Amino acid sequence: MPFSTGCMTPLSNFEAKQKEQSISDPYVVVSFELKEDYEGHRVYMLALTTNPWTLPSNCGLVVKESFTYVLFEVNGKRYIIVETRIKEYFKDFKVIKKISGKDLVGIEYLQPFGYYEHLRKSGYFRIYAGDFVTDSDGTGIVHCAPGFSQDEYNVFVKYGLIKKNDLVPCPVDENGRFTEEISDFKGKYVKAADPFILKALGDKLIINKKKKHNVPYCWRSETPLISKLVPNWFISVTDSVDKLLANNEKINWVPKDIKYKKFHNWLADAEDWSFSRDRFWGTPIPLWTNEDYSVIYCVESAEELEKLSGKKITDIHRQFIDDIEIVVDGVTLKRIPEVFDCWFESGSMPYAQNNWPFCLKDKFNMNEIKEEITTKEKCSSKDTLYNDMVLKNFPADFIAEGMDQTRGWFYSLHVISTLLFNKPAFKNVVVNGIVQAADGQKMSKSKKNYPEPKEILDEFGADSLRSYLISSPVVEGQDLKFKKDGVKEIQKTLIIPWINSLLFYTTSKSTEPEELVLDDWIKNSFNDFLGKVEDNMNKYELSKAVIPNVGRTPHWGAIWQFEGGISIFFSKKLTA
Repeated sequence: MPFSTGCMTPLSNFEAKQKEQSISDPYVVVSFELKEDYEGHRVYMLALTTNPWTLPSNCGLVVKESFTYVLFEVNGKRYIIVETRIKEYFKDFKVIKKISGKDLVGIEYLQPFGYYEHLRKSGYFRIYAGDFVTDSDGTGIVHCAPGFSQDEYNVFVKYGLIKKNDLVPCPVDENGRFTEEISDFKGKYVKAADPFILKALGDKLIINKKKKHNVPYCWRSETPLISKLVPNWFISVTDSVDKLLANNEKINWVPKDIKYKKFHNWLADAEDWSFSRDRFWGTPIPLWTNEDYSVIYCVESAEELEKLSGKKITDIHRQFIDDIEIVVDGVTLKRIPEVFDCWFESGSMPYAQNNWPFCLKDKFNMNEIKEEITTKEKCSSKDTLYNDMVLKNFPADFIAEGMDQTRGWFYSLHVISTLLFNKPAFKNVVVNGIVQAADGQKMSKSKKNYPEPKEILDEFGADSLRSYLISSPVVEGQDLKFKKDGVKEIQKTLIIPWINSLLFYTTSKSTEPEELVLDDWIKNSFNDFLGKVEDNMNKYELSKAVIPNVGRTPHWGAIWQFEGGISIFFSKKLTA
């Protein structure tokens, strides 16, 4: 799982992809000595890693059976690497022979630090095959630390070394520090341990470079994430991908390309949702279990917890319910320590805001609701849940948030509503970009790189600011470099002419005006303008709603009527 050492908790896969940062990491090639001689010589497998801190936890090597590897000699030593990558790392070498990847499977090697040698009898420290191995980068050989990689963990399951959900070596605590299992580096933060590990490798370190690449960062603590084996609770999402995609088709996205280029692709690759967090503050997950998790009971309400425990429940935060035990079918159960992922709560907003389903009073029957939710035929053919049991304003007519929420709030809303009711949670969504400082940097109070909103409002008025923003790329999912001159230009070319026209006629009018042909043209043009505004607003295409039509109709109409009206007004006044 993606793990935040800053927050000391696992994150969901979509949280892990919310923030990335380019950093310079080690880019090293390490040699792994084969346990036995290969064709009469000592031979070393070469594997690339950008995370040297995982090397003490190495448990295997992975190749691809269909690849061609080469046994070659350089500086008197023999190594094995994928054929297509040898020239990337070496210039003067002698190829001894070519080897099929499948012929390497099963060969034993020596762990570079000698840790976990007792696991060799269980099949550890051998070469295995995996489809995730590539020859576009690296050496075509993957150093396998199953405690820190899902793909590598799956290899161990595939070959029967472990069963799914079994534990494997994972000697890093919740703070990202090595435990006593790794005695040489005990207590060191994993990334800080990299240089010490590289030094300890000695002549096993064949290539030692640095390379910039993007790594996921925790969106809360601003610290780099690691991948780590941790116990977790999941919502099954992968088996509902088809429903998620089908419901996305029912949503109007603005801009439209986000529907397919962003959200569709994200849904298509959806993974099961890790919804538990190892935190104190948060909504406790209402699951009670026995020690071996053979019995799992979900408590549905505070009222039910009172009945099961015999205790009055006045607060459901952790400190009030963690010690409460319940007995179900003769088995004593305790609550699991985790709390909900906050995105689960955000995604539950349409129902939670009115305390659904508990708000139904006489209509409330959890067993009936469960039956209808879990019976696919009923869910697809009846609207009872939506007319009688769910809020009448569900799905929402329209929501709006930033681009990053395609992997956040938009996603959690969509998943929960689809899994519960097989319906989207919203009909229309406007995706906003980010308003940046004029230089394209993030607006910062400390840097003071943007004008105070109150100053903008006082100088140019709220309508100028509204018109500037609604006509900008920010309502089309693109970022906006906020410029004061842009608001000024809107005020000058749009707001002031309108106000001047209005002030002239309201302050100078002395008699009822006679009907003019010019007035009819203005009225027709204005009605046409209103129609275009309404049409674009109904489509939620805000950037097209007002400003693009203003230049063609009311703005110039106001100036024409203002200039023409002045001459008419004064000519009438002089001849009266």
